[in-house]
Amino acid sequence: MKEIDKVSLVISLVRDTAKEWYNAIHPHINKDPAKRRGIKFDPKNEGRTGEGFRKRLEGSFGGHSDRNRALKEWSQLYMKDRKVDRFIDELIRLAAVLGYGWEFVKHRARMGMTHVLNAAWSMKTPHPVAYMDYLDLLRQTGHQLEDACNFRTQVQMEPNSSKRAKSDDRHTSERKGQRKEKKATGPRQQKPHNRAQGFTKPAET
Repeated sequence: MKEIDKVSLVISLVRDTAKEWYNAIHPHINKDPAKRRGIKFDPKNEGRTGEGFRKRLEGSFGGHSDRNRALKEWSQLYMKDRKVDRFIDELIRLAAVLGYGWEFVKHRARMGMTHVLNAAWSMKTPHPVAYMDYLDLLRQTGHQLEDACNFRTQVQMEPNSSKRAKSDDRHTSERKGQRKEKKATGPRQQKPHNRAQGFTKPAET
């Protein structure tokens, strides 16, 4: 049995807020829904495995102590650089655990996103009214910023690579030139002295 099939078996048993929680993450762990909504799909998402999905479900609906932990995580939820997917996934998960409505989610999203994403998001007005459309557009905006940042990093690295290659070529040429020069100007080996040359036979008496 495939791992995603194990997830499907668990899904058939969830109800009420757990079902709402699953509907929110459904496009992010299934390829076809992600494609239809223009969402970046990660085939290695832990939610696509039976064990990973079970842990996320238990972490979201596991009892009083888990709710207290979720409250703490909600208050400390801030997006890290180039981690928009993780940030939004946690927004969806924690909102489902805590039973928070749309206004709470939108407020936490604005409070937790990076300054760069906040500036780009402000240019996307008017924002979608629907809950998931809002988060999907926010996710896409974050992806655009990540792609632009990755492109700038690659462009900055290419000149350095070119310089290193030219420097290596120059050093190689210099070493070759030094070897040739050393070979041309090095001390010549003297031919062995022939003692027979210049020898005068003594006169016979």
